Amino acid sequence: MKFKELVEKALSSITFGQGVREAKYMTPQSYAFHSLSVATLSLEICNAIASVNETGKEQLEGLGKRYGLDVDSLCFYGGFLHDWNKLGSEEEARGVVKKLGIKDAEAFLYNIATMAEGHLPDNLHLPLWISIKLADMLMISDISSVKDVYLHAESPAYKTAVKMLEEYGLSLGYISSTFRLFTLVASKDLLRELVSSDYFPLISYTDGIVFLKKKGSRPVLLSGIAELLNKKVFSSSEEDV
Repeated sequence: MKFKELVEKALSSITFGQGVREAKYMTPQSYAFHSLSVATLSLEICNAIASVNETGKEQLEGLGKRYGLDVDSLCFYGGFLHDWNKLGSEEEARGVVKKLGIKDAEAFLYNIATMAEGHLPDNLHLPLWISIKLADMLMISDISSVKDVYLHAESPAYKTAVKMLEEYGLSLGYISSTFRLFTLVASKDLLRELVSSDYFPLISYTDGIVFLKKKGSRPVLLSGIAELLNKKVFSSSEEDV
């Protein structure tokens, strides 16, 4: 299923009241905003794993068959429902699961949607567990910079998931610089123009960007980013400007 369709279906599965409920207490994140953000990041991480590692791809495809979903839907809805307890009740959560077309609500709510803060059901679920857990980590309320991300990545709650990324030939990386530079140049399209397909952008903050990278990939140099910024801002081409 295409990303736009996933977002539309997810939003249509919840009521306005459910969507505007608080998902975080320290920052003004509504349930809809937080859940869609985690869903999007979970999908990106799943896609990165599947694109660089055949075992990870096969595991995700196997999970898709088990739950009756294509891989994109599995990863996206897994992230979208990770905070289903904040919908109000289990009955309301089951209603959302039904609207999404997920057949086994029990298995999905208790095997997949709890992965953000819960256990790993079995090794087959590993790539999805990593994706949902790290996606939720990147949306933690008190993270305001890439340096905060790495403090959490080293914490007991997330350290194992970060380490297990290496089993799929990936690692969590970041580039940090001065405030506001990255608000101009750290979009997905620009980063892809700057680096190779070995990099998978996840999220940007005012001081930098967090991404996944393949083992052995070449480093991204700040000098290259500065050069790209200069080209984009001062180019005489109307298209570039």
